[in-house]
Amino acid sequence: MAFKQKGTSPTDLSMLPPDVVAAAQAESEKVQAILAEARRRPQTVVATPASIAANEKIMKALHAGAAKKLIGRIRRKELLTKEELIERLGGNRRWVNSALRAGRLFSLQAPSGTEYFPAFFADCSHRRRSLGLVAHALGGLPGPSKYFFFVTKFTSLQMNPLEAIALGRMSDVLECALGFAQA
Repeated sequence: MAFKQKGTSPTDLSMLPPDVVAAAQAESEKVQAILAEARRRPQTVVATPASIAANEKIMKALHAGAAKKLIGRIRRKELLTKEELIERLGGNRRWVNSALRAGRLFSLQAPSGTEYFPAFFADCSHRRRSLGLVAHALGGLPGPSKYFFFVTKFTSLQMNPLEAIALGRMSDVLECALGFAQA
């Protein structure tokens, strides 16, 4: 006995014949199984020549912008060559080499290939030991990421880490650094 619909659907399933309800339930279960399987499958990304070209163009623009900002920091002496850093530290070459090996100091590479170091390591208004502890806590992150951490305002600190360190908030900065390194 087939159910014949007359303009409107019944809202009470008990009004439907049992075989129609069973068929609808079976179909619903099949759909749910298909959806569950689709969710388990890894997503595949289809790259087209046009999307690859667009992404390359975007990446080229991002690299050019980053290089321009880096060169600006070098010109403003926010970043120093190793020799400039050593000179500002009063010739303390041993500290620089030791700090580099221990991960308490980091560098950024300019487009020319020259390594540059954050000038705040030579700024007497910052405690080098505190800066070194934070740099070390950032672990194996690349130099640009570490630099970004030090100079970027974080909501959790309400200021950048350099400012927070100057206020003696080392535990807050270290906690923020560990979270940043894990993200």
